[in-house]
Amino acid sequence: MKLLKLVFILCLLFSNPQLNAQESCNCCTEKHNQFNFWEGQWEVKDEKGKTLGYSTISFVQNHCVLKEEWSNSTSAYKGTSYNFYNSKSNQWEQLWLDNQGEVLKLSGQFLDGKMILTSQTANYETQQEEKVNRITWTPLQDGRVKQEWNTISANGEATLIFKRFYEKLKH
Repeated sequence: MKLLKLVFILCLLFSNPQLNAQESCNCCTEKHNQFNFWEGQWEVKDEKGKTLGYSTISFVQNHCVLKEEWSNSTSAYKGTSYNFYNSKSNQWEQLWLDNQGEVLKLSGQFLDGKMILTSQTANYETQQEEKVNRITWTPLQDGRVKQEWNTISANGEATLIFKRFYEKLKH
């Protein structure tokens, strides 16, 4: 009878979906949590405090993918990014897709308290030379997140495309 109770208890333990989910969390490492500071619902502003848009950033796929849903406050422009830590390449990757048909692929590292992702060299129709996109997310002490987008020329010169500040929406 004691053996039967033991078998029953073991069956309950191993069939518990919450326990199994905790045991099989492939994306619960310190590296996978480096971009957690960006999770939330945000109002995105420029340096002067003007609202540019809104972003909802949440984990999906068992905490393996950080998904951003961006909407511009003054136009119909929208976009989605999928951010994930690739344990095979030991780097973060982002795939940005928008409603204008644009795609941007970035990869990089969390260094010195900042997430820094860069693209491969790209040549734009409006530019004569190839450039690299570099986007940096910095968590600030006041709870905001600063995002800076620069292009880097072949000679290493950085040009600021934009600087934004993510401020958490209060519910």
